[in-house]
Amino acid sequence: MKTKFLFLLIVFALQSNTIEAQDFQKPSEGKAVIYFLRTSNLGAAINFKYFIDEEYLGKFSGKNYARYEVDPGEHLIYAKSENLDFMKADLAADGIYLIHVKPKMGGFKAAVRLEVPNLGDPKLVEKVKKLLAKKKPVTFNMKKSEKEIAKIKEYLEKYEKRKNSTGENKVKILSSDMNFSN
Repeated sequence: MKTKFLFLLIVFALQSNTIEAQDFQKPSEGKAVIYFLRTSNLGAAINFKYFIDEEYLGKFSGKNYARYEVDPGEHLIYAKSENLDFMKADLAADGIYLIHVKPKMGGFKAAVRLEVPNLGDPKLVEKVKKLLAKKKPVTFNMKKSEKEIAKIKEYLEKYEKRKNSTGENKVKILSSDMNFSN
């Protein structure tokens, strides 16, 4: 009896430290969905601004997350704070993709870093599960900032400079196989 109880306890513990596709809302048919996950309160008062290709998505601050549907294919995803951070993505139709948005110490305010989350890290998995359970996704404001839209060309030029100086292999990649399937 004790052995059976211990076995069930271990199975439950292992299941609770994983993230499954059903933890996320699937995209509309033929679309891909990106979840921007900010799991830390570091720099909580600082808004990070989010972009995809030549589109300004919006901003949010603090421990939160946003959900954004996009056409499948290749995209450049980037975020702006004190710095700019970039990630190339190749998204498959009906795929669910996660981007871990990490605040870092900056010179004057929090810097931003985009990463593919390490879902083998039980602490991160727990943070993501708590975030999804406690909050609804931030809705990017459809009223776009003219100031940010005007800067997109400048941001894309900075990406090209960075890519050319560090090499294509230094650019972070979110590949089509890095998705959850339902």
